[in-house]
Amino acid sequence: MTRKQKAHLDFIVEWWKLYGHSPAYRDITEGLGISAVSNTHRIVKALEERGYLKIIPNRARAIYLTEKAHLSNDVPEFTQSPNEKK
Repeated sequence: MTRKQKAHLDFIVEWWKLYGHSPAYRDITEGLGISAVSNTHRIVKALEERGYLKIIPNRARAIYLTEKAHLSNDVPEFTQSPNEKK
């Protein structure tokens, strides 16, 4: 995982802990001081490809943490996507 990917994942984890739902791409972009939402989208997509996130297309605030993210961070269960809940 790159430094930028780790920063994005940490931001998403903290957002879930604080607000109980996923951040919007704009929230991540502004929170990390990134210049363009497209950069955030690219990095979040890479995290999904690495298995840390699950993104549900065509839904607002639909970035969920996977079991892999839960194992690598201290993350509450409620951040899993509906498809992953046991």
